[in-house]
Amino acid sequence: MGSCEIRVLEDENGRLKRELTRKEHALTEAAALLILKKIPRALGGRGQMTSLAERSQIITLVQEAMNSGARQNRACTVINFNARTLQRWQVDQSRGDAPVGHKHRQTSSVCGSVNTY
Repeated sequence: MGSCEIRVLEDENGRLKRELTRKEHALTEAAALLILKKIPRALGGRGQMTSLAERSQIITLVQEAMNSGARQNRACTVINFNARTLQRWQVDQSRGDAPVGHKHRQTSSVCGSVNTY
């Protein structure tokens, strides 16, 4: 066997190893999502308030799926939930479901003072 043939076999071996790793990750994720799909739940729909207890349960379910190999976005899709909402909840778990208020800064042209609302 020449060095050229060895190099071709090594390249093929590397490609097969990468493909096997990718498929193992996909299988792990599919198993985690399947487990998540089997968990009975009654989540509120779009625009409905979610209690802190229910919010904590959703965060835990998605986190368990992620620890088992699922991606956050795919886990949220399986339970028909918005991934962005989950990310917002993870930042501040104690905050209610109220919309985020915007702070406006307004400068008075007469006196140059700044009012914060």
